[in-house]
Amino acid sequence: MKSRRYYKQKIRKALTVRGNEKNYYPTQESAVRWFHILNRSLFENKLKPIKISIRRMKGCMGVLLIDWDARKTPKGTCDQSKLPYHNPTIHWDMTLHSKFKTWRDFLETLAHEMVHQYQVEVIKDPYANHNKNFYAWREKFARYGLKICY
Repeated sequence: MKSRRYYKQKIRKALTVRGNEKNYYPTQESAVRWFHILNRSLFENKLKPIKISIRRMKGCMGVLLIDWDARKTPKGTCDQSKLPYHNPTIHWDMTLHSKFKTWRDFLETLAHEMVHQYQVEVIKDPYANHNKNFYAWREKFARYGLKICY
């Protein structure tokens, strides 16, 4: 098994070589591949693999959807402080836009959504929004040559 250091170097090299590649159209396979690379390096392999979809989106470049009980409860209609973390039927879906201005934007968007997954899955943050838990990743992202928000 390859070390986190290996994957960190892989990310930094890819950013140097491909970072400014214009008009990047990701595939599901590339998104899943980079999910695993980022998970191994940035997130210490703590995130469970999830379904990643690529499609045109309006108003955002990526979104993480968490379906706690198969009802697809609209945001704001449940008490987020009482989310059922113990529920084994949690479904994760990540959707990424089908076109990014640069390859770097794709990678940073994927990593951004993975931070939200980490917030809920690992530290049990019931809101998983852009709070102090989210911005605590800023320094670690910088060490990899990434920005957490753009």
